[in-house]
Amino acid sequence: MGKLKFGVSSIILGKEQKTENLKYDSVEWGEATTIRDFFRAGGNPSPVTPTRCKLLYTAEKLFVLFENMEEKNHHILKEENTVTELTVKRKDQVEVALSGREFSRRDFAVFTAKRDGSSSAFVEKGMTYLSGDQAYLGEGKDQGEKTAISKEQYSVTVDILQDRWYALFAIPWMLFGGKPEKEEAFDLQVYRKKHQSSEILCPTPLDLNVNYSDRFEYDPETFLEVSFGEKGETKTENGIVFVMPSGICHWQRPGVLEKTSTEERKEIYQLQKSAEPTTRKNLIDRIRIAQRWQDSLTLEGFDFFFNQEVANPWKPMDPWVEKRLVNERLRENRWEEAAAELDRYLTFLRTCSAWWYADHSFGNQDLEKWTSCSEIRHVLETKDHVTICVESKERTWELMIYPVVGGFRMVAGKKGFFDGKPEAFSMEESEHAYIIRSKEHEMILQKETLEISIDRKAITNLKNISFIFEKESVSASRIQFSIHENSAIYGFGERFDSVNQYGKTVALWQRDACEGCLASIGNQAYKNIPLVHTSDGFSFFANTSYRMRMDVGDAVQDYLSVEALGDVFDFYIWSGTPREAMTAYGTLTGLPIFPPEWVFEPWAGGGGGRWRNGPLQDIALEQMAAMKKFHELDIPHSGFYAEGAGATFYGEYKKEELYKVVSFGERHGFKVFSWQFPNMTQELAQELLPECPKEELPITRNKNDEEEKLPVYIDFSHPRAKELLAAQWKDRMDAGIRGSMVDFGDVVPDEAVFYDGRRGDEMHNAYAYQYAKNYRELFEQKYGDDHVLYTRGAAPGSQHFACQFGGDQLTSFQGLKYAIAGGLSAAASGLPFWGVDAGGYDGFPDQETYLRWTEYAAFCPLMRFHGTEPREPWEYDAFTVKVYRYYAWLRENLRPYIVSVAAEAHKLGIPMMRPLAMIYPEDQEATKVWDEYLFGENLLVAPVSDETEEREIYFPKGRWISLWNLNDEISGPVQRSVEVPIDKIPVYVREGSFLPLRLNENLKLGESMSESETEMILAVVPQNDSIVKETLYERSGAKTCCDMKKNGETIQLQISGKTVELYVMLAGIHWKNTEAIVNGRTLTKVTAREGLYFTEGYLELEEGILVKINPSAESVIKIQKK
Repeated sequence: MGKLKFGVSSIILGKEQKTENLKYDSVEWGEATTIRDFFRAGGNPSPVTPTRCKLLYTAEKLFVLFENMEEKNHHILKEENTVTELTVKRKDQVEVALSGREFSRRDFAVFTAKRDGSSSAFVEKGMTYLSGDQAYLGEGKDQGEKTAISKEQYSVTVDILQDRWYALFAIPWMLFGGKPEKEEAFDLQVYRKKHQSSEILCPTPLDLNVNYSDRFEYDPETFLEVSFGEKGETKTENGIVFVMPSGICHWQRPGVLEKTSTEERKEIYQLQKSAEPTTRKNLIDRIRIAQRWQDSLTLEGFDFFFNQEVANPWKPMDPWVEKRLVNERLRENRWEEAAAELDRYLTFLRTCSAWWYADHSFGNQDLEKWTSCSEIRHVLETKDHVTICVESKERTWELMIYPVVGGFRMVAGKKGFFDGKPEAFSMEESEHAYIIRSKEHEMILQKETLEISIDRKAITNLKNISFIFEKESVSASRIQFSIHENSAIYGFGERFDSVNQYGKTVALWQRDACEGCLASIGNQAYKNIPLVHTSDGFSFFANTSYRMRMDVGDAVQDYLSVEALGDVFDFYIWSGTPREAMTAYGTLTGLPIFPPEWVFEPWAGGGGGRWRNGPLQDIALEQMAAMKKFHELDIPHSGFYAEGAGATFYGEYKKEELYKVVSFGERHGFKVFSWQFPNMTQELAQELLPECPKEELPITRNKNDEEEKLPVYIDFSHPRAKELLAAQWKDRMDAGIRGSMVDFGDVVPDEAVFYDGRRGDEMHNAYAYQYAKNYRELFEQKYGDDHVLYTRGAAPGSQHFACQFGGDQLTSFQGLKYAIAGGLSAAASGLPFWGVDAGGYDGFPDQETYLRWTEYAAFCPLMRFHGTEPREPWEYDAFTVKVYRYYAWLRENLRPYIVSVAAEAHKLGIPMMRPLAMIYPEDQEATKVWDEYLFGENLLVAPVSDETEEREIYFPKGRWISLWNLNDEISGPVQRSVEVPIDKIPVYVREGSFLPLRLNENLKLGESMSESETEMILAVVPQNDSIVKETLYERSGAKTCCDMKKNGETIQLQISGKTVELYVMLAGIHWKNTEAIVNGRTLTKVTAREGLYFTEGYLELEEGILVKINPSAESVIKIQKK
């Protein structure tokens, strides 16, 4: 729990200046009032780009100078013997808001300067808040009157240096009725809006609602009081409530979200229980507690956005609106009204917390409700499990232990959805313990201490398992797993804020995480999967779909506490490597599908609005034009996401669009995909199933059949759901749509009732399973497995039916960081076939960001582009087209390797993207790395997610060779700073590995294969004498076996199952004067690659030895020094 940090609360301007001839480097700025600290909105703890703002004034003008730091804005491009420099465009702007003298409280002027040198200004009078003064995220507009200020009335100068840019405003006082008198104050606020990193920076911490791209407000309640004095300074008041220089009390939010202390948690709990109204006497203290309460919920993943309105049964409320309303009352000295307004908000927080926590108290602090074990009454061995009868206060309960593949299953009461097959076991009782042994694992339960260990690893303690009983039924449960301080704890589904969740509290509750990713701190998830891996030597799966809260060393450093609602207590605990746990999890919940090979090629596409608003004003024509241009530019794609074609939500239904777009796509090599969500009104369901009685429609029912309570979903537990889905999709299936984005489905209300009797609180997290399953069955009827479905939500088992995508992300480096963490945590949670909206979702990415997104997407399981605005490379420049084309063809080069890795995922359940902590659990440095991963077993990938040409990379043990330069070798374990040119993502090949490739006759990565195609295996020779083996798989089931033995100055490589003409590149050796023998035939040494076009032979290169061999069911290649 860190000390709360606050922003600037007021400003004092020093002595009046005489000169108005100011520049960014004028000496006069040494006397300026300087704002040094800026904060991200909403207390976001992400790094802040250094920014300074200085203020001076004369009798005529106010001068405001911004110094905006950035990474150098040029990139050095090296290609063969040429070196060029690229300058990229970056969207960045600063703003000054001013109010005073002739302006009323809701009147102000705003002056804007952009990095490109452009500027603008306006005056607004009579500002109103979006949706009204007390509205909740509505659609209402600001009703204020805006008038442009001509550029002749003020001046802005922009200067760009290598690592920063300056903006100097000169604003005449006369625009506000003249310079304020010495004793007068005026209001001011300054902002920096840096698109590339999604930063809305302000010296006064703003609330997170301003992060919405269309909801930023110049809120007068957040303006700073500015006065005049002898010496300029900024003042900071360290308290949630402080007194302004004018004497007004004001509620401010802390600059950075911080965890609550033990004492604060107690205060919040006491306030939650209190029925006493707020008074003037306790108002300030209650405001403090309310702010800490709100921030604590935010840090746990609770959201205050639109989703709570559609998924929760109480009236929604905006915390930032309530804060403003309280401040307005305090400004007017209406303390009783401020107290009443705060009480409304406290009632809301009490309601939220009672719903959010298992025991209905903030932080689950109502200890009287929890029943835990005090002693073992007896232990009974049965046919397939061991029953431990436990005694606790006033009741007994039973814990069943089932030996299963990879470890043990612990069940108390009701089992979960997935039911694994028990293994044979034996049990013995010693003086001090009960010992349960399966074929490969051993659990020990200590009689005295009640500690439970598996394979000599501390797991939990019977005392750390507790329940809440309502009558005779369990309503909630808790188990605390043993972990160590600073353990690596990962999985949990798709987590965007971090891969390692140690030190955090994680909520597992499906959300439309778009809002959390675009506006908050990225700690909500579309895919909440309770599969967790630890660096302490075990993994576990919580086999329940009820809401869970996992405290991961947050409140107590050496415990991972799982608190779950509902009557299910069912945990699979696997002792062994994370890879082994992934296979056990896949076997239990369903091994992943194996998508068709074309799914692993690049996809293009975009949202419906992106096509509808294009220059042609015709959805189908826009989509066909994009496909045509890709085809003309020789940029390969297999799929095209054609959202909007044949859509019913744009008014007139144009069924013919489907046939036009699909037919055009097929002629140009594209399979066309559509979009759908599960929302289904009663009216639409009746239209699709006209003969079905209203009461039999396969849709979810809500309490008292309240139609206004949204959303209503297709009820896939209903026997007629498949019929409804088929009717909804008939036209698209007839047209030949080959796949779909299976979107939404993540806000099932608690009170929803399903046909099979389950309620929303149980189905909320589980809905995604049936959703994906039914779509898979629909498409299988038409296409077999030759289709693709990719879901936004996911539940345990979803991997058995569909691929996944990462949902809506910012079009910035912040969005890319979220995507990297999301992809890796999803992978560790059993979702191997995942892709992201390359470029981000909402808006248009800067060029630099777009290039880095493109590079990253090429090394994701699915390479797909999507967004609300164009994602085609020609929207930028020829260089961007060149880079995009390179990575699209690189993807085709790597397709044999990608398919082989996908086959492994399908067979074993292990992911394609592998966090370093998963592969190197014993390496403490590797477990700390969140933004690198192994793509398959053989490629180390380190995406670039900052404005930089240099990044730190951790290389695990072994030797790694750059994919781009086979002469570039690094031996780990080691941390290195490496160059990262704008057109290259760091990728390294592991020594002792085999990389199957498909290349053109030039044998170069990233070049077109439209005219020629050949196969190659890149074999990285071990540095030390050793034998390495690997099997490469194809979608057809064929496989290639590679064995390599290095012994001194001889290398022998055996390749079986490859019956085509084949190149083999042996990298990692730099031998000269060698001879090559294949199946007893001595090969001819050639002096140039062209010598291998028409015959077998080999070539000694700086980066290794290139061998070409004729087709053979088995080839033995021997390279040795003469």
